[in-house]
Amino acid sequence: MDNLKQNTDLVFEKIHKSNSLEDLKKLQPEFLEKYYLNTKKFPQINFKISKQDINKQGGLSLSLSEVITRKDLTTLEKLMLSMLWKNGDFGKETHVLEGILNKNTIETKSSGIVFHQFGQYLRDSENQPIIDQHIFRAFKYYKNTDENQLESIKKKSELSKKDASKIKDYMKWANEHAERINGEKQKIFYQIDKLLFALGKYIKKK
Repeated sequence: MDNLKQNTDLVFEKIHKSNSLEDLKKLQPEFLEKYYLNTKKFPQINFKISKQDINKQGGLSLSLSEVITRKDLTTLEKLMLSMLWKNGDFGKETHVLEGILNKNTIETKSSGIVFHQFGQYLRDSENQPIIDQHIFRAFKYYKNTDENQLESIKKKSELSKKDASKIKDYMKWANEHAERINGEKQKIFYQIDKLLFALGKYIKKK
């Protein structure tokens, strides 16, 4: 077994042996040091967005390209919208809205799966973990038993509905450990997210 697979197994083994949130926080393998999530750019989100919140704003018809034309925006709203506009992110809110409103599923979506699941997380952060290409790559690499597939897993970036079954496996796995480990589920998810995000980036670079 090569070092990459050994290190991947080691991270998951340590998660499995963690019994508390503090145990998870102590998991900082040196080989992941330069891949850790920048917590200043991605601090833990401590708020939720409910279906009712979104429906009050227009539901699925809510469009940032229309919101930005409003005359009653606060300075903070103008700043946030300006950043989204500069990054070319207008339109992606539809996937997040579908997740918050629990519309469509990862089996039926042709794109925007990561944003859809992020919407699910915003609505129910105690039961819906965040998932992205790095987290998914780490989990799939760990679960894979076919050595011939390891290289293709390393290179995979965008998620599609073809990955729905494995994504559900990850969400089940994450929930099982978040329930087992002593601490707030939302904070446990965040620590697991950070660790597997780093591991997934590490796997991709090796």
